[in-house]
Amino acid sequence: MTVVRTILTVIALVALAALITAPELVGAEGAPSSPMANASLSADQVVDNLIRRNQERVQALLHSEATRVYHLVYRGFPGDREAEMTVEATYNSPSSKEFKVVSQSGSKLILDRVFKKLLDTVESRQLQL
Repeated sequence: MTVVRTILTVIALVALAALITAPELVGAEGAPSSPMANASLSADQVVDNLIRRNQERVQALLHSEATRVYHLVYRGFPGDREAEMTVEATYNSPSSKEFKVVSQSGSKLILDRVFKKLLDTVESRQLQL
């Protein structure tokens, strides 16, 4: 019984220590304190900040390359279909996007009517600042 009582005492002391130091670790509302914790922003200010940050990211991004793998499985009428397409995507500032199909396999219907349409749509769309 003494071991159980000792364990309970240690747990109580740890909990008490946590309660004593908690006000220093969190702000009045329970959120971590920071210089911006007390500043509240309106919805318009938040949206303006998001737009400004997106513009900064677009201007900073000059070039990127990535390999994308598109995989689709359809189960339903009139039958199950599956396809996969691997694409090299290249972006050059300010708004040039190019896609090169590296490999494709599976349902021609999915490849032509889903994946190629997706690539055509994304490639033709211009970035808006």
